[in-house]
Amino acid sequence: MTGPMTTSLPDAPFLSSVIAIDPKWIDYNGHLNQAYYSLIFDIGIEEVIQLAGLGIGYIKARNCSTMTAESHLCFVREVFERDPVRVSVLVLAADDKRMHLYCEI
Repeated sequence: MTGPMTTSLPDAPFLSSVIAIDPKWIDYNGHLNQAYYSLIFDIGIEEVIQLAGLGIGYIKARNCSTMTAESHLCFVREVFERDPVRVSVLVLAADDKRMHLYCEI
C-alpha cells in the first residue's frame, strides 16, 4: 500500500474481548456453522475500528464508513458451542483509504 500512514502500526496483534458462541450458530454436527466465522471476525474487527477512531462519530463527521473489499478464510480447527473465542487482529499496513489486516480466531 502506498500513501501516508494515518497512524503508527502496533508491533503486536490486538486481542478482542471474549466472544460467546450463540447456540443458534451451531450446525447439526455440533460445530460452528461456517457463516458465523465471518460474523465473529466482524465482531473482533469492529473493536479495532472503534479504537482507531473510525466508529459512529467518524461516520457522522465524515459521511463515510469502512467496508470489507476482500476476505480470505482458512478453516483450521472446529469451533464448538462451549468454546469462548477471541479475535486476534494484526494491522499489516494502512494508509488514508485502506487497512490490510491479518486475523485469527
